[in-house]
Amino acid sequence: MIWYDVTGGSVSSALFKSTDGASTFTQLIIPSDEVTSVSVGAVSSTLYAAGDVAGLGGTVLKSTDGGDTWAALKNGLFSSISGLVWADPVDASTVFVSDPLNVDSLYVSTDGGAHFNLSKIPVGPPDCVPGNCARQEVSDLLIAASIPLPPIVTSVVNGASFRPGVVANSWVTIQGTGLAPQTDNWSNSIVNGVLPTSLDGVSVTMGGKPAYIYFISPGQLNVLAPDVPAGPITVTVKTPVSTSANFATAGSVYDPAFFLWPGNQVVATRTDYSFAVKPGTFAGATTVAAKPGETIILWATGFGPTTPAAPGGFAVPSDRTYATATLPSINIGNIPATVDGAALASGSAGLYQIAVKVPGSLTDGDWPIQASIGGVQSPAGTILTVHQ
Repeated sequence: MIWYDVTGGSVSSALFKSTDGASTFTQLIIPSDEVTSVSVGAVSSTLYAAGDVAGLGGTVLKSTDGGDTWAALKNGLFSSISGLVWADPVDASTVFVSDPLNVDSLYVSTDGGAHFNLSKIPVGPPDCVPGNCARQEVSDLLIAASIPLPPIVTSVVNGASFRPGVVANSWVTIQGTGLAPQTDNWSNSIVNGVLPTSLDGVSVTMGGKPAYIYFISPGQLNVLAPDVPAGPITVTVKTPVSTSANFATAGSVYDPAFFLWPGNQVVATRTDYSFAVKPGTFAGATTVAAKPGETIILWATGFGPTTPAAPGGFAVPSDRTYATATLPSINIGNIPATVDGAALASGSAGLYQIAVKVPGSLTDGDWPIQASIGGVQSPAGTILTVHQ
């Protein structure tokens, strides 16, 4: 800890600094014959001082290198022997100056001392001591930092369907308030293929196990669930400020859900990754709807365990196929479709690819599409556009 001390009250007072817990002090070279006050700003190397500067009188001074060098900011705000200064310990742009020997002399700067404005002090009570009521003097100031509120979780849902609950190794969306100090994602936080369990000081536990943090924002987190069991679990969010209360939800083996494009269209591609979606869905892009009889790839989450089990906390390896333990069934337009396979997408995480053949009997139109696995159906209302 660095300590600063002022020897004041007489001519030739000075400013001293200690870097050994106040065991010893060294004098700082400051352009003032009398230093009356010093305060450390939110940035620890930033100092403000009040002092008598030759040719200027009472002057606010600032150092940005821990007191090695100083610049004069503003004079005339206080007398040469009574200036006081307070730097906001949280807001680096705010500093206050006052002179307890002068009436109405509290000044505030909100731009690091570049400009100062007079702050009006409230008039004293009607029964104040006669002769003192008109004097509004500030001899001390307490800057109380606001206490940030803890994160609050309001919902924990499937990252594709937004149905409540958690499926092991699948995508989850957490919503609430105060969930993160900023917006960020894991694109710069994956080291040697390991998915992060903390991002900018934000972490999530599900059933006591750390989740993998993909996206953070104050109101929403997108995370990959760890290997949680089926049954009641709690979800907790920790931020650099505090920890949320436990949010009760349920873990499930299956909760199949397709990711969606505009208009509740299932995210579907061909084997060459071109979009199988109705024309006009994406401005400026040429898209072609799925054709009867062709094989398309559906993209989803929540389709449960794989054989072999995918390694947790890593992108899915490309050395083998991590197929779903049970082959799902797919209905398109209420017609059972042939499912060629379902597996986790290599190089990704929690993302399932389902290869399905569009029934050849389907005519042109928007057809409902629904999946089922382990006795659980995906939400109704999802469509696939088919066109000859």
